[in-house]
Amino acid sequence: MSTRAVLLFLALVASGALAQTLEALPSTANARHFRLSEDGLRPARFDVDLPKTQAPAAGFPTVVVVPGLACQAEDYTLLRRRLVQAGYAAATFEWEDNEDLDADDWDEHLAALTELLLAEARDAQSALGGAIDAGRLGIVGHSLGGSVAVLAA
Repeated sequence: MSTRAVLLFLALVASGALAQTLEALPSTANARHFRLSEDGLRPARFDVDLPKTQAPAAGFPTVVVVPGLACQAEDYTLLRRRLVQAGYAAATFEWEDNEDLDADDWDEHLAALTELLLAEARDAQSALGGAIDAGRLGIVGHSLGGSVAVLAA
């Protein structure tokens, strides 16, 4: 992607051209849960798990989890729980066409959704405002999700 295309993409994100929704999900004893969705023809989402403890001043270090082919966020419940218990936020990626074998397609949606996540984290009015440390953002993937994680990194 050219520098001009990246700047245009970032301008679109900043202008709100990518519609999104943020909804609270039922919380557990250890975590607060949210769903951040990319609206569109093939919507993508992050299921975001945050520790219930007060966020550090810069926000929680965050791990983006990219599931394998045809896997769902629910398949990574134990990993998500362990990350939260260790003091990390977990943002688990999922999209409608997660049976698509093209890692570039996945990466495109993951990039857009990551920008939305970071925009929410910068918005003091958002439930995610101040909760995500953009300087400590990691990624892990399983199977095809591992290939996507390499592309994203």
